[in-house]
This record gives sequence, C-alpha cells and structure tokens, in this order.
Amino acid sequence: MPLRRVFACVLLLTALLAPARGGATTCEQPTLAGAQSNADIVVVGRVGKVSPDGLRFAFTVERVHKGTAPPSIEIWAGGMKGAMLTSGTRTLVFLRLTGEPGSQTLFAHLCNNPFGDKQVKEWIQKLGKGAPPSAAGSAPTSGKPGAAALASAAPDPEPPPPAPSASAATPAEPSASAAPPDPAASASSPPGAPAPSPAGDGEPRVAPPKGGCAGCALATSRRGEPRSLDAAAWLVGAFGLAMAVRKRRARGRRPGSRVGSRP
Repeated sequence: MPLRRVFACVLLLTALLAPARGGATTCEQPTLAGAQSNADIVVVGRVGKVSPDGLRFAFTVERVHKGTAPPSIEIWAGGMKGAMLTSGTRTLVFLRLTGEPGSQTLFAHLCNNPFGDKQVKEWIQKLGKGAPPSAAGSAPTSGKPGAAALASAAPDPEPPPPAPSASAATPAEPSASAAPPDPAASASSPPGAPAPSPAGDGEPRVAPPKGGCAGCALATSRRGEPRSLDAAAWLVGAFGLAMAVRKRRARGRRPGSRVGSRP
C-alpha cells in the first residue's frame, strides 16, 4: 500500500475517534439517587464560618437524611465544591467519611448544586422530613450498608508470644574435646581482622566483600544483557533498505527508465 494511502487512513481514523473521546469527558448532571448512594452522610443545614484558606467550613446540621451527624460539624471542601458553599446559606450537602474512628474527617462529595437553587429545593423536598441530628459531641457515622457492622467489629486478638524453647533457655556446656581459645592470639589480632587459618592451610581465610547489590552488579557479566540499541539499529537499517529497494523498483517501472530494464 502506498505511503499516501497509509497517511490518509491514519488521518481518517483520528478524525473519527476524536469526537468520541471528547464526548466521554463531558460532565453528567448528578441524580439524587446516585448522589445519595455514593455519600456516607446526607445533611441539610446552614453554612457557618469559613477558614482563611477556604478549605474548612463550619456547618450547623438541621436535618439528617443518611447516617448520623451531631448539630455542629466541620466540612472539608476545595475547588468548585468549596466555591459552592457560601457562609450564611442553607443548603444540602452529601458527605464522605474518611479516617479512623475518633479522628474522622467529613469531605464534601457534592454540595449545593451547579444547576441552581431550584433543584436543591426540589431535592430537599424529595428527601422528606429526615431525622434530627445526634447528641452534641457524638461522632458522625456512615449510613452505607455494612459500615456500622464494620466499625463495631472487634479487632482480631493478637497471638501470644512464643514460649522459649528448652535449648534456648539452657546454655550449652562447652565440650571437653574442644580446644580452649588462645588468649595470646586473640590479644594480638586487631578487631575486624580475618581469623587465622588452621594448621595445614596454605592461604589465610579472607572474609567475603560486603558489596551488596552493587557488588553483585559489578560481578555480573554484561554479555547477557539485552542489546536493545543494536536491535533498534538493525530494525532501522532493515526498514531503510526495504524503502530503498522499493524506490528502485518503482523507478524501473517508469517508461524510459533504464533501471531494471532488460537489454
């Protein structure tokens, strides 16, 4: 196939696939059922004081529609979610609970609504009356199925430490046949020096070098390594040779050309 046709096919495929990729990244309007299912806690209340960095919001809870929450909570939000929380406004917030029990944090998963206050009022009306907040100072809890059972589950008991064995508890007695150490030899040897070889050994024993991974890398032969550069060079050379042969054949097919013509 000529190169021009290949380039034309590539451009055509790019033009066909580009709109599909762009459509996949568009934002979809959230639904009440989906937002409520993804959230741990759903509350309606009023936004209070905002921190100087604009990431933490004091929130007074009026009604709880999922999970439990005390009358006063702190919400973490940033970016577009934080911009939707305005001090003094009454709104609906979908929260996610993260962290360990006793030090959990509430993050705004979906707050207010990017499509206007009218839909927020409709959602609050659809949620119904709800429940009052829990006692002041109590920890918020998730309303997802299985979250309460997971939080109340007792931790696995730790296994007891292993009892010391009889051989470890009783020190081994020196053997009568073992020769006592030579105090003179140990005194004359500096700390860290290799142990002297026993009688009859021709060379002293030397401790192996502590090279670690670096030592292994230096001791490994480089002949077994993959030669990716050589393979790439061969591939480029073969491709160039094929293109040269193809051009030569194309010139031979032209009328009046002497290349490839018979005498």
